Amino acid sequence: MDNLLSYVMQGKYQGDTLHLIPGDKHPQSFGNPLFKGAQLKGPVFILNQGQVDSRFLKLDTISKRHGDNFYLQAEYDVSYSSVVESIVSCFVESMVADADFPCLTYRFEKVIPKVNAQPITGTSAPNYVRAGCLESVLTDRSTLAFEKYLVEYDEFEQAIKNKSDNQAILSSMIAFFTRFGLTVQAAKAFIVKQAAFDLLLGNEDRKGNSTNFVFLVGFESVQPYNMDFGRCLRIPDWKEQMEQAMQRFQGTAEWQEIILDFTDQIKQSHQLGILGNDSYAKNIDFLFEQGFQPFQIDFGLLQEKLKHCVARIQTLEPKLATFAQAKADLLLALLADTDAKRLWEEVR
Repeated sequence: MDNLLSYVMQGKYQGDTLHLIPGDKHPQSFGNPLFKGAQLKGPVFILNQGQVDSRFLKLDTISKRHGDNFYLQAEYDVSYSSVVESIVSCFVESMVADADFPCLTYRFEKVIPKVNAQPITGTSAPNYVRAGCLESVLTDRSTLAFEKYLVEYDEFEQAIKNKSDNQAILSSMIAFFTRFGLTVQAAKAFIVKQAAFDLLLGNEDRKGNSTNFVFLVGFESVQPYNMDFGRCLRIPDWKEQMEQAMQRFQGTAEWQEIILDFTDQIKQSHQLGILGNDSYAKNIDFLFEQGFQPFQIDFGLLQEKLKHCVARIQTLEPKLATFAQAKADLLLALLADTDAKRLWEEVR
């Protein structure tokens, strides 16, 4: 194992901060521009008390794939997507496990990417790719010469991105998934659950982003995965000034009113998941017509996990503390909403 580790990017915790250390035969800096998405990302093997934890790290900084002209916006929703991915992961970890709807979870991290570098926030997730399998996305608009997809991007754009009829969207998605080897039944079950998940968590980065449909493909099996939660629970215009201004409202009636306003904004969004109806409630009706069964949630466990997650973020990056609390409270407010609570049931 020691010899193999010399070829990979290693990580070691000093306190709660993760320090990245290239192996002797891995001289490159962290991050591979071939990975999809805006963030700098890549695998890391974390060494801890003689054990090796294989994880996938995403940093709140830009991938070299996008060049110097791409930049992170001042809005915390965009520049610190690690916060919401960690918050949504609390919900995932509180769900009753469903083998047909595997979900990735993300842990908030503070990372020193190289010696003498400034710390960067991000997330790490378990490396779910098994031996003999490859990760594949549905399709991508900007492909490299060696990339081939079973679905053309123009197909996706016409059938999903630009469509508003729910039945047509679902039928097209099922057809696309079956090209990867899934049965119609398995494809429909996963798509319906993911659509419900995105409605419940306010995900605005599915219908317009074909790379957020991810499959683990093996020689004799294929499994779609639910992941990438960085555009859930959106709070527009939250910047440094708003972080400071909102601190004085925490724990007050005004804070709760503000959170409810954010909840209404999410429900009014026309970009949640893949569905196209302008009515949040009618989209939920459609999912039940397709056989959706409510998610089973251990609500007490969720509350406990949110508490620990917010505390971790506050400890590692204090300037994000109020933002993290707002995200956690927004999640709870959505779960309490009359329409959204149809999508889940409490495990007792």
